[in-house]
Amino acid sequence: MIVGGAGWYLVQKKTGPEKPGMTPIGSSTPVPITPAAVTPVPTVAATSVPILTTTSPPAPTPFPALTTTTPPPMAANVINDDEVRDFVTSHFRAEERGDIEYMLSQYIDSFKWGPERSDKASHRNEVSEFFKRWPVVAFTVGDIRLEHSAVPDRVTAYFDYRYLYRNPTSGQSTSGRISQEWGISKTSGALKIVSSKSTVQRDSPGPSITPGRGPWLFPDSSTRFLSTAELSSLSADDLWRARNEIFAREGYKFSSQRGMDLARRLGNYYRGVDDNQDRVFNSMNQYEKANVKLIQSIERGR
Repeated sequence: MIVGGAGWYLVQKKTGPEKPGMTPIGSSTPVPITPAAVTPVPTVAATSVPILTTTSPPAPTPFPALTTTTPPPMAANVINDDEVRDFVTSHFRAEERGDIEYMLSQYIDSFKWGPERSDKASHRNEVSEFFKRWPVVAFTVGDIRLEHSAVPDRVTAYFDYRYLYRNPTSGQSTSGRISQEWGISKTSGALKIVSSKSTVQRDSPGPSITPGRGPWLFPDSSTRFLSTAELSSLSADDLWRARNEIFAREGYKFSSQRGMDLARRLGNYYRGVDDNQDRVFNSMNQYEKANVKLIQSIERGR
């Protein structure tokens, strides 16, 4: 556009009419012109503009794969050996008392009973029928062996125990040994039986022995089962003596005057070492426990 405009101006100047020349008017002294101070314009340094380069986007960060895992049990649900042994022992103490509610509380709602499944309602009926047939029961629990699983809130308990079941009314009794396997879990801090398997070996019936004389009314009450027939004919004093001489044989330390009189009659056959009656009873064998319970049932019936 600049070139074009200048060309157009020159053409117009060349072709237009000429103007008459101007006559100079005298000479004049030139007036010097002082140039104005020129403020230098700062030089703007060129700033290099970064060149945008096209690069590949960064690789996306992979998200970890979501996996469903079983959370580890709380510390309150970790099972230790001592609590399992107490759990097993308390079950049989409750059964000796006939405490069905406590026994059922040790099971989960639906559990495996042998090869089949059962629940608390069905088991309650079975246990109630059992106690009707055998009102007097006694147990001696042996060593309890535990097998821990990979999960801390699961354990299997293996143990043997001796049992005695008696019916004072009919005079029937049975005894033997049972090998037991319990599956035990722990939820909300409480142990529960989830499965139970057992193998039973019954004893052969033993002969009845007539009570002996001497310091003991029944010197063999620690080695055989007394019968209802031989106890029913005894007086109240003799029943008391028959029961307490079993405690005396196990070292119970009598505190009553009546008990101390019995200890003196026993002489060198007696040595009192423990005044805790429950602990002495729990240390008895199956014959002693059963005989104590049978005598108590006859005493209560009078």
